[in-house]
Amino acid sequence: MKLYERQATAEKTHNYDKLLPSPFSDLAEETLKSPYVFDFVEKRKGIIEREIENELVANIAKTIMELGTGFAFVGNQYRI
Repeated sequence: MKLYERQATAEKTHNYDKLLPSPFSDLAEETLKSPYVFDFVEKRKGIIEREIENELVANIAKTIMELGTGFAFVGNQYRI
């Protein structure tokens, strides 16, 4: 849904240029989207974090596509 507009042309708030050396600050900015769209998660009053997590996991392909490159699904509540 308008990925290019959200990822490439949108103004994003960050401090990467102050905290990261170039070219890392540029790479970090390129991965940002403004805003992320998780419209497949049901919005309702009183929803709790566990329910949001379950919705994201149930739609894992959509979630990873929304987050962008560099993400992978290893497991739900995977201990690192």
